[in-house]
Amino acid sequence: MMTDYKEIVDKIKRNYTLKQEIQEEKRINYERALYQKHNKLEQLENEKRKLKNQYTIQGDLEENQKLIDKIKNISEEKEKYAKENNIILEFTPSYNCEICKDTGKVKGAYINGVFDMRGERPCVCYKQRIYKEAYGSYNVIDSKENLNDFDMKHLDENKSLEMARIIKAVREYIIHFNEPEKTNRNICFLGITGAGKTKMCKCICRGLYEKGITSFLATFSSITNTITTNIAQKKYDDNKRLLEVLTNVDFLVIDDLGAENVTEAKTEKLLNILEEREKYNKVTAFTSNLDFVEIKKVYGERIKSRLKQNAIICNMDFADYREKNITIVK
Repeated sequence: MMTDYKEIVDKIKRNYTLKQEIQEEKRINYERALYQKHNKLEQLENEKRKLKNQYTIQGDLEENQKLIDKIKNISEEKEKYAKENNIILEFTPSYNCEICKDTGKVKGAYINGVFDMRGERPCVCYKQRIYKEAYGSYNVIDSKENLNDFDMKHLDENKSLEMARIIKAVREYIIHFNEPEKTNRNICFLGITGAGKTKMCKCICRGLYEKGITSFLATFSSITNTITTNIAQKKYDDNKRLLEVLTNVDFLVIDDLGAENVTEAKTEKLLNILEEREKYNKVTAFTSNLDFVEIKKVYGERIKSRLKQNAIICNMDFADYREKNITIVK
């Protein structure tokens, strides 16, 4: 992973530019192939372009109207020919992100506190690429995680019902996230290794991404390691940006809480992050092998209280799904 933030941003912007150039090349090739096969269409299009070139905004109104009528007639003739020959006139591009059409930007931005559609703001896909490349967050863009993929064959009947209830709750969580008159809530997944806790969070991240909502998923160990490394390398601006992300991202997942080497400094950092998110009404999710009694022992009452506040608690006391296909040779 690159460590220079500017280099990362420049690379991501170049990738967006490259995607647009590829789509334009595909469009040109599609049009060229279409006109080679259907000379009639090319003739009509050339005639249409000539008429457009003759049109002038400051020109004679009557002449301009005649040009407009001729252009309209040519367009109708092209459409008629296409319909008769079962042709699709326009190239249909395929985008990785339908929200921004692979530009990395969407219309509308706050300018001096007022939302203005003339402005532009970064698309959710652009933000997620920054989170992944700069801070090691989960790659939600290319994720294929789906709640329908949970295999419960290794669970008994009671545990299967429990898992089904959790999946239903998670599905509802995604559907109602950021809905008007609905209050977003913290959510946590507790249980043994291999129960599917992280997978549940990845499914939420992917579901929210499809709604245009940002998420950040990483272990607390990796977050604190990044902060420590930046301090050692005197990259204070990088830390400032990371903390802004952790504070402002719509859905923050602290994965595998309790697996790191817990210190007083790390505990204080976690508390600061939780308090800042609470201040801005941002929800936090976490996964842990610990229960809340153990979390209190390790991190203290204040952190336990903030994680548990207004939370949906999913106890995933299930068998390790990774062991379902194990064969023991004797």
